Amino acid sequence: MSTYGQAMVSEIDEALRLLNCYIIEGYDGSDIKNLLSKIASATELFLKRDVFPTKNNRDNFYSFIEELKTHSISQSKVDFIHNIRLAYNDAKHDPNSVLSILQVKELLENLKLAIDDIVTGSIGRVGSSVRAATTRVFWICAWDHYTGGETEVTVFLPSEYNGFLGAHSVDHVSIHGLKWDDFKADLPNFGTVHPHDGLIPEGQVKFWLSEGDCLTPFVFEGEYSSLIICLSKYLKDVDLISGLAREDNPVNLLQTAVMAVSDAYANDPNASKEVQCASALTLANSQYAVLPKFNERIEHYISKVVDVIDQAPMLVKSALTGPIWSTKDSYDSNESIYRDDSIRTLIDSKNRIVLGVRKL
Repeated sequence: MSTYGQAMVSEIDEALRLLNCYIIEGYDGSDIKNLLSKIASATELFLKRDVFPTKNNRDNFYSFIEELKTHSISQSKVDFIHNIRLAYNDAKHDPNSVLSILQVKELLENLKLAIDDIVTGSIGRVGSSVRAATTRVFWICAWDHYTGGETEVTVFLPSEYNGFLGAHSVDHVSIHGLKWDDFKADLPNFGTVHPHDGLIPEGQVKFWLSEGDCLTPFVFEGEYSSLIICLSKYLKDVDLISGLAREDNPVNLLQTAVMAVSDAYANDPNASKEVQCASALTLANSQYAVLPKFNERIEHYISKVVDVIDQAPMLVKSALTGPIWSTKDSYDSNESIYRDDSIRTLIDSKNRIVLGVRKL
């Protein structure tokens, strides 16, 4: 099974293969810019998610690259990654710029050398096996709250439109209002984005738009954890009336605890329960959009999820994914022995953390 480090190296190899095809067969400027953009985004995500998973996700690309120097990565290799970042920024901010395909080829070859050193150094979780993805379709809709300079992004599970409220929301994250376009531009790095036409029932779209200050909804195909990681980059601390904050909802806290704890075990399955709880709390703050002022609320759920996972065999602990949502009947009929029915949480035979806490 491939590790996270090997997966990043393979992505660079594939980009180099495409470049060689372009050199032989011909290309236009957009081909090179798109390839550079994809690799730069993949590199940033690799550093944030796999190399330094506990560093604050809202820190910029530059700071993550610089952090490598504290892990014995040479200045020359650090500069190789900075060169990718700078070339991408130049291309993004100057649409008329022309990139030399040979220059980009050299940039990628040097990037691979830097990534090889990161893999050799076993920084973060780069040596861990890539966990199976729990990909599904989500509907995304957002509402601007101008007085607070905030946009509330709500995540829905697809459903038939019933003529009333329709789809069930499973989460919501408040982001900076001016960052909505940045979030939408960034999200394709975390999964696949589709327009809503033909994918979300027309009645559902009309209902959302009728609520006022509603932004155009769209469809995201990918992992729930990846979606929240992306949203977390643009998180805004908003003072809301009691009951309206994301952290006021116990189910949101449980879902976030599942993501953070499963990551903690993937990073170090041998650590004690106390260390897993501490690591998961750090991940909830840095990756999963939980503000530190709500730490006391999520610590309870982190502890409960750690207790569930700690029952499982070592190979299962490091391979867990989720959460996934189950109907009440499906949850109740599951015979897994790794569970805590007080929080409607279990580990199924596919190493997925299943929640039976929502009406579906």
